[in-house]
Parts: sequence; structure tokens; C-alpha cells
Amino acid sequence: MSYGTVTRELATRFKQDFDELVGLVSTSFFGSPEIVRMAIVCLAAEGHVLLDGIPGVGKTSLARAMARSAGGTVRRIQFTPDLLPTDITGSDFLDENRALQFRPGPLFSNIVLADEINRASPKTQSALLEAMQERQVTNSGYSYRLPRPFIVMATQNPKEFAGTYDLPEAEIDRFMMRIAISYPDDVSDEAAILGYNIEANEDESTDELQGGHTQLIESMIDTARRVILRPNLRAYIVDILRETRRMSVSKKEGGEGLLRLGVSPRGGVMLARAAQSWAISHGSPFVTDDHIKQVAPFVLTHRMLVDYGVAETGVTARDLLDDVLRTVRSPQHR
Repeated sequence: MSYGTVTRELATRFKQDFDELVGLVSTSFFGSPEIVRMAIVCLAAEGHVLLDGIPGVGKTSLARAMARSAGGTVRRIQFTPDLLPTDITGSDFLDENRALQFRPGPLFSNIVLADEINRASPKTQSALLEAMQERQVTNSGYSYRLPRPFIVMATQNPKEFAGTYDLPEAEIDRFMMRIAISYPDDVSDEAAILGYNIEANEDESTDELQGGHTQLIESMIDTARRVILRPNLRAYIVDILRETRRMSVSKKEGGEGLLRLGVSPRGGVMLARAAQSWAISHGSPFVTDDHIKQVAPFVLTHRMLVDYGVAETGVTARDLLDDVLRTVRSPQHR
């Protein structure tokens, strides 16, 4: 990861573009403004986002609205138990000359809407791993690069629902953020969502959505990665990761045994990138410890697997993360 210098003027222009995107998305999604802002932060950081919640609360509506606002090529994949890996990555076929050719699958898009991702079998889910991390697909020994930007926006239903599979830890770790979407806060929000669904005249059945240019989002991605992240704040992120790993040391080994798994190095990189994007979305050309703390719940909690016995007592990953952020001293308090 490289860190450059972003001028105050460039940060202000980024914030204007960011707020415009928030406004566009909010016309189609009537949930919390914080959810919209955090989802676009993830988009500007070129990170994959997992939208979590029960059916009917607007997960797909948010993903579609973001895809249309960002532009580029957009494909929607409805994940089902009978979906095969080649249905999403692509497969070989014989052309008119009986030569073997590769037909790209729907992953070859700027934004991929993976709807109800945890309804597909683990084998099909694993087909996303290489694409999400390496941004390429391998078929018959040949690797094919995916377009840039490449962002997966996935929705999943609660695991208690019938016909769902748990996402493997390796796949969960590839999502920069997991954002939970719950019921609207009041009756007016519910009425807005119902009114939108009833009056919508766009073709919701198509798998290929109309997209525009990607110049704006590419520019935002490049700018966000140049936001200043000072060495002491990078060390602060490392200390946060170390504390989560300390929680994962078993009691037999002298630890607390609160977590089955702490945060990986990839999680630290994701936290840094998300903090950069969050900082400049507020017009700041540099990251502060507050920016890191504000995005940490969205970036880290799905990577902190709570011990089964601890979870039975009602303790959540968010509770443990709050303890971590209280324990680890930020640079301004050292």
C-alpha cells in the first residue's frame, strides 16, 4: 500500500463527489444514511462489501442503487443451491472452427451483485476466492484479468434461515466490510420502501444492469489511496490486530480464549484503506485515530470469530472489539 499527499482542495472535491453519490443512492434506498455512507466508503476503497440482514429490508436495493450510481459494467448473479462455479467464472466452448475458446462469466464486470450468496454451495462460493483477492479468474490453466475497478457487492440471509450455507472464513476475510441492515426505524421509512417497490418501473428481472462510465469511481479510488496515514497510526492498527489475536489464545495456553480467530494481516490492510476512504469522505486529507475507530466495527467484527461458549453468554464480536479499542492506546494518548 502506498501513501501520498492529498491537498485540501482535492479532499474537498472528493467530499463533493462523495456526497453526490450518497444523494443518488439515497433516492432508491430508504435506510440509515450511515449505511449508505459506509457502503460508498467501501466502494471508494475498492473493497468488497457484504450486506447482511433478513429478506425484504433493502439489501439488494442498496446494492443496485450503488451500482447504478457508480457506473461501469454491472452484472447480477442470483445464487442458488444448483449454481455451478463455471456459471459465474466462465467456461470453455468450441467455436465454429472447433477451436476451444473461453466464454467469460458474469464475474467479468466492474460491479458484481452477488444476491443471497450464502444460498449457494461451498464449492460455488469458493470460486469467488481468487476473483476477490487476485482480481483474476483461472480456467484450464490460463489466467484472465478482471476489469478495474472490480467490486463484489454480496447480500446474505441469516444463517438460521432454511437453505443457507455458512460462508467459509477465507471468503469472509476477503470482504472489506460487513454491513448489517435491519428494519426501518419508523413507519415513514417502511412506507417509503413499500411505495418505492410498488411504483418501481425499472426491469428488476434483468441480470445485466445498465451502467455508465467508471472514470469518477476510479478517480475516487486512486485519490483515497493517497490519503496520508502516518507511521504512528499504522502502528496503532497493528496494535489493534495484536490485541484481537491475544484474545484468541486458548485458556490452556494461558490466554482468555474469547475468540476462535483474531484479525488477519489482510484485515489490517482493509482497515487502513477503509480509514483512508472514510477520512477523505469528510474532507480530511489525512487519517486520524478517530477515523480508524469509526470504521473498525464494519471492517473487523466479521473477522473476529467469537468462541462458541463465550457466544452462548451473549457476548458479541462488537462487544469484544469495543474492549479492544478501549484497551489499545491511541497515538494521541501515548
